[in-house]
Amino acid sequence: MKANNIIVRHLQRAQRTYTIGGSASWIIFAAPYLIVGVFFFLISWAPTQDFAALLTFPNYPIEWVTFVVCLLAGLFSVRLALRLRSTRQRPLVWMFYIVFGVGLLWTAGEVSAWGQQVLGYRTPHWMEMRNAQGQMTLHNMYGWQNHNHWLRTVFAAGGLIGIALQNHPRYRKIAAPAILFSWFLVIAIKCALDFWTKNFPPDSTWHWLIFQWIVNRTSKVVKMMIGIAAGLYLWLNSRVIFASTENADRE
Repeated sequence: MKANNIIVRHLQRAQRTYTIGGSASWIIFAAPYLIVGVFFFLISWAPTQDFAALLTFPNYPIEWVTFVVCLLAGLFSVRLALRLRSTRQRPLVWMFYIVFGVGLLWTAGEVSAWGQQVLGYRTPHWMEMRNAQGQMTLHNMYGWQNHNHWLRTVFAAGGLIGIALQNHPRYRKIAAPAILFSWFLVIAIKCALDFWTKNFPPDSTWHWLIFQWIVNRTSKVVKMMIGIAAGLYLWLNSRVIFASTENADRE
């Protein structure tokens, strides 16, 4: 009961801060648990395992959603940065959103193999020889392949640190909304599973190898969640930033 009251107060604070409805706040809070929970169930249950795995393949829904949300969030972030610059915000603020947006656009490019998934162009020989999947991607290059959980960990850690920055007025306009804590927490837990399962010895029993495969497949879902969380971060922060600017102008 006490935990429920804490959650309710947490969501009510978010509703006031970001002027969002009660249903929206609950959806934002619960979505990461539902997304990972449902997928983990589908990928673990034998009758739906093949279907769930198929969803994570190239040119299937999860990858396309990841591409679209990262692309749109990246463009939104760059546009937000330009608006902030035009209103004479501190360079720290608008430059952060520029860098953040470029990072999201880079992610969208990597997810689509820089258009290769759509256009079907052949991977240059010099890249094909150095890429574990023979694609036009940097994150699958030998030496980095199977280490992408480090990037996801950086995002989760950055989000949690960003929430702590809400207490510092200097960084408040780039701080992460506290309502996104559940997103960063779920991503961080998944990253911890990545580090754990990648240390399984080669002679592990098939039960553990299957679990490792399930965790690995879920990484595609977490990539999608990173794009969605980034979009929510930008949307919520933009509401607060421009609401405060409008209030200042009235005064």
